[in-house]
Amino acid sequence: MQELYHIYLFLYNGPRKLDRKNKKNKLIKKVILNHYKNMSNTRQRYSSEYKVKIVLEILSNTGTLTEIAWKYGLHPTMISGWKTEFLERSKEIFADPRIKKIDTELKEKEEALDEAHRQIGQLTIERDWLKKKYKQLWLLWP
Repeated sequence: MQELYHIYLFLYNGPRKLDRKNKKNKLIKKVILNHYKNMSNTRQRYSSEYKVKIVLEILSNTGTLTEIAWKYGLHPTMISGWKTEFLERSKEIFADPRIKKIDTELKEKEEALDEAHRQIGQLTIERDWLKKKYKQLWLLWP
């Protein structure tokens, strides 16, 4: 328990408070600093099974969001984000596959139409430029 108190002192008061104490405090300071120095900068990634397990526990009302976050050592905001994403995507599970096929076909047609519009715009610009240059050439020639 005493070590936890020293860690608390270090985290909330900084390393100077621990320097005033005995050699044990200096050792704790060294261990803590090495721990933070060795931490990697990569984000921790959680598997989808783990996320579903936590979200289902929240939805089953076994505890509050904060309690469950504390239980798993996660931030409540992260878990609530998982919950909203789970609820939004759950509609896709029971969606009709025929509708999904129609949606993909519609997207393909829209992309083809957008490409055609882009080409029409490019050709219009080129035509206008050629008209302008043609007039300039014939004005210079007698």
